[in-house]
Amino acid sequence: MAASKGIVFALVLVIASAGFLAFELNVPTSNSFSLPPVPSNAAHYQNITLYADASGWNYNVKGFVINPTIVLLPDTVVNFTVIEEDNQPHTLTVAYGGAETSVSQTLLSTGQITTTPGHVSHTQAYFNQTGEYTYWCIVHPQTMVGHIWVNATLPIFQLPSPPANMSVNSHQTLYANSNGWNYSHGAVNPTLYFETGSLTEFTIIQGDNNNHDFYIAPGSAVSTYSQELLNSTALGTKIGDVAHFVAFFNLTGEYTYWDSHDVNSTVGHIFVVTNITTVNLVAEKTGLNYSGSLSGAMFEKNGTVLHFQVSDPTNANYSVAISLGYNTSNNYTTVISGTNTSATGFFLLGSVGTFAVFNGLNNSTHHLLYSYIKIVNVTLYAGISTWTTPKGVVNPTINVTEGDLVMFTVVNKDNLSHSLMINAGKGESVGTAVNVVTVAPGVANATGYFLFSLKGTYTYWDFYHSSTAVGIINSSASSTASSAIGEIPYQ
Repeated sequence: MAASKGIVFALVLVIASAGFLAFELNVPTSNSFSLPPVPSNAAHYQNITLYADASGWNYNVKGFVINPTIVLLPDTVVNFTVIEEDNQPHTLTVAYGGAETSVSQTLLSTGQITTTPGHVSHTQAYFNQTGEYTYWCIVHPQTMVGHIWVNATLPIFQLPSPPANMSVNSHQTLYANSNGWNYSHGAVNPTLYFETGSLTEFTIIQGDNNNHDFYIAPGSAVSTYSQELLNSTALGTKIGDVAHFVAFFNLTGEYTYWDSHDVNSTVGHIFVVTNITTVNLVAEKTGLNYSGSLSGAMFEKNGTVLHFQVSDPTNANYSVAISLGYNTSNNYTTVISGTNTSATGFFLLGSVGTFAVFNGLNNSTHHLLYSYIKIVNVTLYAGISTWTTPKGVVNPTINVTEGDLVMFTVVNKDNLSHSLMINAGKGESVGTAVNVVTVAPGVANATGYFLFSLKGTYTYWDFYHSSTAVGIINSSASSTASSAIGEIPYQ
């Protein structure tokens, strides 16, 4: 394995913490501990982002690994960014050694991190002494704990070997060009997505007569902790020359790939995820048709990568756009740029939420996309003045878990009009309520969906009987993701 030519990087990576290196640790002898002051000039700087969640640092966020092991070179200043994730108090505390201890330093307090989801806090820390450190949250020490290794030389990274007799089940073609992978051949430096357990055959095609190689490292940046998968001598310098290699991706997370000859311009990212789902759309002048509808719903577990495949039989002018919320907005992500031909694109569901999928060129009719942790069912009987359960409980308190996608079935017991409305907070709020499902006279029952993306208190009520058909829904913090589908207990 050759290192990237003349480039030295500090590093954040995910590795097994069991005994890959041995250090002689100098355990503090006093009752206090603090890292040395941050110098004005350090040899290395590293940006580290951690999401604070009681279930673990980075729990259920993007392709991030929970409680990642962090590896640094000595004389490194770390710029920590901590993002509050779950409404609970947290700290960022560090100690020298392989375990939590009262002889420690709190880099960010509960007041600095706050309990507001999405709040961002920053701090710097200087690591100059080699050895193992522990970082954790003092409020949740059992679940939010990870390790930092500071070592003068970085260990060797290598993708795992595939199981014996395993066949290639994934293919990826890249054009090698000093201006960027795939330069003049589609999206430059494309983000690649593979399912866990993919044995991928890479086909590299010479694009500009220059020398090229292929390096890969775990994490979101180029690093000397890397593996060379394609050597410069393996690919010729004649345009059209072809080289092949295989790589086995068995650990979820983010990787970075690059060409060491032009590291600033030829760098892209790979996400290994648990599931990739194909979404077929048909471009029409009036919108994007999904499963025969211009406004249907999509349901996918959080962490899934959506592979959009769009056919365009009528040369309609379209793009595929995704925005957060029940309606289209100007703040959206373009998955497929404006085109009038068939195309494909990828979108990673990195958070729980309700999204709108629509044609970004004309904000046409949209589909609701629910990114959930698990699906559960609730049945409510709509009477002349109250909601009741199948067991006869009137206006029941319903308990759900953050990340639950609830399928509400409303049974019409009096042949009148009923609309199930839900809004955050205690009490009905017409301005912020979502109309989940409506039954009209002559309609026996109907179903609708509501995603509880945040913990807290919600109010459900009947638009036509708001003073008497009203109840509370409690959404508690999530623990572990579950694929269970079942009936929610009423209390």
